[in-house]
Amino acid sequence: MKLDPLTTFLEALRQSEVLPLDRWQAISQWAKETRVDAQSVAKELVQRGWMTVYQVKQIWKGYGNELVLGQYLLLDKLGEGGMGEVFKARHRRMERDVALKVIRKERLASPEAVRRFQREIQATAQLVHPNIVMAYDADQVRDRHFFAMEYVEGCTLSELVRQRGPLPVREACDYIRQAATGLQHAHELGMVHRDIKPSNLLLAVKGGIVKILDMGLARLQEGPDGEMVSRITQEGHVLGTPDFLAPEQARNPRTADIRADIYALGCSLFYLLTAQVPFPGGTTTEKLLRHWREPPPDLRTLRPDLPPGLPEIVSRMLAKRPEDRYQTPEELVHALEPYCRETLVVGPAPVAVPVPLAEPVSIAAPYAALPAAMPQTVPIAQAIQQLVLPAQPSEPRTESRFRLPPPTPSELQARVRPGKSSLLGRMLFGLVFLASLGIIGFVVWHLLIVEPQKANVLEKSWDNSLGMKMILLPPGKFLMGAPDTESFRKTDECPQHEVELTEPIYFAELEVTQKQFDDLMGFNPAGLRTMLVENAELPVWSVSWHDANRFCQKLNEREPNRRAGWEYRLPTEAEWEYASRTGKTTRFGYGDTLAPEKQAVFNGSIPYEGTVSVKAKKPERPMRMNGQRAANDWGLYDMHGNVWEWCLDWYDAEYYQKSPKQNPRGPATGAKRVMRGGAFDRGGMECRSATRRAEVPDYAGKDVGLRVVFAPKSNTP
Repeated sequence: MKLDPLTTFLEALRQSEVLPLDRWQAISQWAKETRVDAQSVAKELVQRGWMTVYQVKQIWKGYGNELVLGQYLLLDKLGEGGMGEVFKARHRRMERDVALKVIRKERLASPEAVRRFQREIQATAQLVHPNIVMAYDADQVRDRHFFAMEYVEGCTLSELVRQRGPLPVREACDYIRQAATGLQHAHELGMVHRDIKPSNLLLAVKGGIVKILDMGLARLQEGPDGEMVSRITQEGHVLGTPDFLAPEQARNPRTADIRADIYALGCSLFYLLTAQVPFPGGTTTEKLLRHWREPPPDLRTLRPDLPPGLPEIVSRMLAKRPEDRYQTPEELVHALEPYCRETLVVGPAPVAVPVPLAEPVSIAAPYAALPAAMPQTVPIAQAIQQLVLPAQPSEPRTESRFRLPPPTPSELQARVRPGKSSLLGRMLFGLVFLASLGIIGFVVWHLLIVEPQKANVLEKSWDNSLGMKMILLPPGKFLMGAPDTESFRKTDECPQHEVELTEPIYFAELEVTQKQFDDLMGFNPAGLRTMLVENAELPVWSVSWHDANRFCQKLNEREPNRRAGWEYRLPTEAEWEYASRTGKTTRFGYGDTLAPEKQAVFNGSIPYEGTVSVKAKKPERPMRMNGQRAANDWGLYDMHGNVWEWCLDWYDAEYYQKSPKQNPRGPATGAKRVMRGGAFDRGGMECRSATRRAEVPDYAGKDVGLRVVFAPKSNTP
């Protein structure tokens, strides 16, 4: 028997164990006496302070069992990134609020990685300092690894600069001085952060104290032989961020010591004072080369109000050679202290240490410019391989056409013979008659034969009424799912099996944009309607499956006569993976690796804080791409990353075991719908062609969008 929504909600609430039994009984009795609906019960729970809005929503969606992790009760979601998700949580026995970081299980796939994770938490537990977020606990519940940290109300320094712009000198220097004080404590215990940046420096609301984040993950990146793995070249691993990365850390992470953190602090102070990084714009490779070779812009030009001596301090922090920088954070603390007072008390400007620069790099021959001692396996060498070669000149076009020469006067005279006018008239009449018959025959042939055949000819591509370019994909066979040898594969991607799509289909070149969705639907789910002009080319997000499906229906209503027997709809899982793989059996449509910036938007070499314009048609804001990404072999963009894309299928983790070989359309029913492709906030391995994600149809996350197809109705689930 089907339960009503109120009974279903109360039962889900009871099973979640979020509420103590006495409170559950009290709210159930209240609901019975007042005869209210489930919505009113949810509102009452929040008003009484018994549950948070986040908890109510999770239980309503059927995820109540995920709100409890051991002794921790999740209260709210604070954020997410490539490594995992961060929640505000409460220890149920100690009644202490914590920041709980839940690591994505694919990040810790091996037992050795789990052991390293536990060792690092134990080491970090030794860090007890007011300028470092304290680690409390680490554990595993089911397949979810997590660690608990001190919960601090506040914002990161990157958020502060985005809100206020360049900070006052005293304020900026004091924040960096506090961070250096925390790093000195870590240095004395033999630890190096390796990823210092403004977004890892948290400013507490109470007291204006700066706390360093992510010390617990600073050493998670060691491989089995102790070698560090680069965020720049390995999806899902953290070494550093290109805008704040010391030159020696890019060359060889194992040699980076506390002086690399001082360099990153220098980049951070530069950012706090100017609201820009020392080397803005460019690709990852170009940033690394500039950190290695070029001096940063003159601070005095960007901030003429700086007191004497401060530009020299920043210059010394950003010295290319570690031995030319401050050797310990404590030295930096003493240098910055005079600039942190209410009234600046500064002496003579310190003598700047000369920083020798290497010879300029020739981009045309990057390997020739690298020193012989530099290992070719280090991140910068791998990044240089991604430099784009100059485009080859296209084949010259010709506009010449063959024409008959004009007739000579003698030829014109020969065409008209005197005395034959009557014969000529009869001949002309006959020619006109025959021509008329020919024209009539041509028209009949064209209407009865040519036009029907033409109607069956499929164009390679065309633009619809919303400006979407639709690209033809031919029928074909492919291997769907992940092979047993593929890293990071999940059980619902197996077994790999052959699938055949028997009919052609048109795939949208790009994800649906904010403007296209708003133009057709009349609303903007991302709340950007007041800023639609500047965000028009961003992919639409916060789209539920229901809204994605309605978008396709409205597009059919707008173009009822586009092609007889065809319709717009969401792609099936099989169609989506076919379009993503482009005939390959590799992890991605581009091969076994995914080049950040050039092929996809994901949390790899750049920590994206949001989506990027489809195809990156125009320069993006800082920390986003600048230039157009490459299409896959079908001519499709962003099949990996940027936003997840809804598919038509219901989700079944075991569907591949019983999937038909031709035109699979998913199970007939289910609780969740499938989405594919990964997103800006996921690691590269979560953007593989085989990766599946399932959410309830009402789910509308900030990283979820859609792409449409145009297909024969005979192939519609």
